[in-house]
Amino acid sequence: MSFSLTFFTVVIFLSLPDGGNAGEDVCPPGFQFHGHKCYKALGLFASWQEAKGYCATMGGDLASAQNLKEQTILSGIMTAMHGISPLEIYWIDGSNMMNENEWRWMNQNGASVPFSYTNWATGYPVKSWQRCIWIAYGTNGNWYNDWCHKQLSFICEARPISKRLEILHYQNRQSETQRILHI
Repeated sequence: MSFSLTFFTVVIFLSLPDGGNAGEDVCPPGFQFHGHKCYKALGLFASWQEAKGYCATMGGDLASAQNLKEQTILSGIMTAMHGISPLEIYWIDGSNMMNENEWRWMNQNGASVPFSYTNWATGYPVKSWQRCIWIAYGTNGNWYNDWCHKQLSFICEARPISKRLEILHYQNRQSETQRILHI
């Protein structure tokens, strides 16, 4: 898989949940704890599939908004990125790649989950096969869909890491990703 990404900044840090200590769950480097998941917004330009692949190299997947709480978290992340990201439109995980008439979260493990919550903008989704979902700053977190090959920014999510030693695994994976992408 070839990545055609444009970098504008890379920040690596360890995020501890809610003032936690080193013995608690932690997020992978560069991710921040929100709710029970870890998130990272990237101001890189990638197709939806490339974005999924990039998130996977960091131990995550494109973010999903399976309920109002997760939608609110994504809206907050976009607000925090306002003025930092050159393109304030972000891919999230939903698509209709399996069936034109059915939107699903396309989990990294190969499983897919039908939507139980939606936040479509008025007039959306546009009815066409192989579309992917994006959200944008300043739109109340409304969902839009477009061709999956478009180059947009994206938001990744990952599960917290239970064992501190696993941080080294993620750091090594990040270093390998940087080597492959010639960062």
